[in-house]
Amino acid sequence: MNSRIAGAIALALFLGACSTRPISNSGYQADSGYGGTGNPLYQGEIDTLDLLVPASQGKIEQGQIDAALAHHEPVTALLGQPLLVIQSGALVPDAPMVSALGGHFNVTPFSGIPTREQGTTPSSSPSVTYGERLRLAAAEGGYRRIFVYWGQLEASQTNGPTKIVSWVPLIGSLIPDQSQKMRIVLNAAIIDVASGRWTLLSPEPVSDDAISASINRESSDQEQVEMLKEAGYARLAALVIERAKAFNVP
Repeated sequence: MNSRIAGAIALALFLGACSTRPISNSGYQADSGYGGTGNPLYQGEIDTLDLLVPASQGKIEQGQIDAALAHHEPVTALLGQPLLVIQSGALVPDAPMVSALGGHFNVTPFSGIPTREQGTTPSSSPSVTYGERLRLAAAEGGYRRIFVYWGQLEASQTNGPTKIVSWVPLIGSLIPDQSQKMRIVLNAAIIDVASGRWTLLSPEPVSDDAISASINRESSDQEQVEMLKEAGYARLAALVIERAKAFNVP
């Protein structure tokens, strides 16, 4: 066996795969095929510009930008007050996020499933944005702040040397043969309902490593997902609470 063949075999043994999937469609699929049919209710993410930039502004002038910069103040959640919480792409926010915020805010979950039909072009988009409709809904419910968050789970899988014994039907399926590194990357916006002003938050990503065998690949993956979500949500919620306290919001 020459060196080129040996190198190719070694590369095949250790070849890794990379994947990303949104937190609202984080189910396991074999062969790194994430994001397909994991969540039947998943219809994509809320468009950030549709959420934060009002369509009613029409043509944007430089004066509007200058005025926004001159009068910009950080937007924070209001401690002890109602907070409308939305997870982009999900019917309701994940329970660990609601729990993490619940001790400091009066949390109300709200749907984050986008309302725009698939294939809608900019020229055919409605004159009222999702963000404007959301602010009106919040105002009618008596909410002064909206908290919208979204994120990705990024993973890389590496096959180990024990992958060579996977041809043995039973024993091979029990031997750990794949390492998966995963991290959760979260972003959030706190929106002032009255003015439409907003502040973005981006906590440090949370990472984890796991080793699995073919027999428990799915359960290992989903345990890793749930652990990262809980840790990531706790970190994001702590940032929201810290900023609310720092700016002395009543």
